Amino acid sequence: MSNYLYWRLRKLISDGKVLIRNGNTFRGILPEDVATSVDVDPETDGDLDLGSDASHRWRTLRLGTSLILSASGTVVAGANTLIGAVADKLNAAHLAIASQAVGDLLYADSTTSFARRAAVGVGSVLKSAGVGTAPVWGAIGGSTAATAAAAFAIFAAPAAAGVDVHAAIASDNAAPVTTALTSPAIPRTLQIVFTALWDGGDVTVVGTDQFDAAVTETFLNVPGTTVQGVKVFKTVTSISNQTVGAGGGLTATVQTAAKLGLPSIPTGPGSLATCDGALDAANLGLTYGSVTFTTPPDGSRAFVLTYAGTHSHSGTGLT
Repeated sequence: MSNYLYWRLRKLISDGKVLIRNGNTFRGILPEDVATSVDVDPETDGDLDLGSDASHRWRTLRLGTSLILSASGTVVAGANTLIGAVADKLNAAHLAIASQAVGDLLYADSTTSFARRAAVGVGSVLKSAGVGTAPVWGAIGGSTAATAAAAFAIFAAPAAAGVDVHAAIASDNAAPVTTALTSPAIPRTLQIVFTALWDGGDVTVVGTDQFDAAVTETFLNVPGTTVQGVKVFKTVTSISNQTVGAGGGLTATVQTAAKLGLPSIPTGPGSLATCDGALDAANLGLTYGSVTFTTPPDGSRAFVLTYAGTHSHSGTGLT
């Protein structure tokens, strides 16, 4: 055997039979003291045929371009790591999942494995079960299905805040004021402007709300400031002060405020608002059914609001 051929054989690793084709052919068994690693270059070393004998073992095999298997061939990694691109789709077989169906979800059930969450009926949502716990199917609000409804309100050029409901309630009034009252043009909240030396105590306003239900709100007096209300008034029927003061120039003026009444109580804080066709932000009052737009009403601007609710309304100012 030539030294060159012997050197080429020494570069191969195997404890079984090999076939080398590179012009000449040699068949044989390598000695047991052959090296334990090898680089094989198909372009220069020819074809390497490992055959079907399971006793053939190689540590490292480097190919110039590709490894082509027969139609029935497979690559078995065993306990080793197989790194490289997988030509076909990642499926249940790759992830050791028993089965999968359209609509199923995949989630990590451990730090090293995945599991399948089977699809369920219409209306359910995927809910967190906490950190370190698999997610579960559930429903919003604990019902069997997630449902929602949208309500809308169109405000046709509502006036700016500050329209008088009653001007200059004197602090020395001993009885409720029930005359010369002007209810808001559309349902909205109220505000009271107290003069700096007001001494008539808190002020109570009585009327009806946007649902035609009786409503009463007491405004804590803060002399020299404007105090905002939170309840919506459609009508105002009486105004009274808690304490009989000195009167004269000591007054409190009841006015409309910036919050507009909604045709229904919102079921959540989400909304979509526009002002004259441009997107605007809105803050919903979930307790009494009101909305405050970022762009304030001025008597010319039109507002459209869509929000989570169950009713829409038409009427004066609310179209």
